[in-house]
Amino acid sequence: MKNRIATGDPLEYFNMRFNRLERESLRELAASTKLNDRVLCLDWLRNGTSVRANVNFIIEVGEQLAWDRHEEVRWYACVRILGSYTGTHPKKIWGVIVRLGATRSPNLRSAVAVGLLEHLLEHHYDEYFPKVREKIEAGDRKMLEMLAISYHVGQAALHKAEIDAVLIENHASVMWTGPGVKVCLEDLQEVREGIDEAMKLIEDLIRDAEDEKS
Repeated sequence: MKNRIATGDPLEYFNMRFNRLERESLRELAASTKLNDRVLCLDWLRNGTSVRANVNFIIEVGEQLAWDRHEEVRWYACVRILGSYTGTHPKKIWGVIVRLGATRSPNLRSAVAVGLLEHLLEHHYDEYFPKVREKIEAGDRKMLEMLAISYHVGQAALHKAEIDAVLIENHASVMWTGPGVKVCLEDLQEVREGIDEAMKLIEDLIRDAEDEKS
């Protein structure tokens, strides 16, 4: 049985189905005390995210690495590895969100919010927003914080008023802590409004240009 992890480079392969030896090597990399090894593990995992047979394994190791003490590893695991399954495996990712979202680390909760929760609601709003709201109404302030810093995209964008109502009713007032960034909720809302206005302006300019051509 060939172990491509032991001898190869993730850039040399694509759409890999990891065999038993390769999974063992990836677990060793994920558990390594060396930062470069853990990042390399994520590079290999990303190579195999599109292969159905890898799903459970990648989510398991990806969640393990999301707890990493280094922001680089933590955000990579949430956004680029686990985040790739929000559309296709929502039930598994919801479980990850609940577990990781219980952390005391504001930075990890930020990674979960923008890498997982935001995109889960983007693709599966009707099924999962009631679960989010239920946890918030039961007193889960960490879930409230994550919802507050999640951007409204996809299906969630169609329910912006409903989301905002939950935030207002539960007195959301949080800080977003991303990699080297700390922004209060009010400032984030202003930025979002500015982006919305800019997008409308761009759409108007595009429409005017198309009218001139016709």
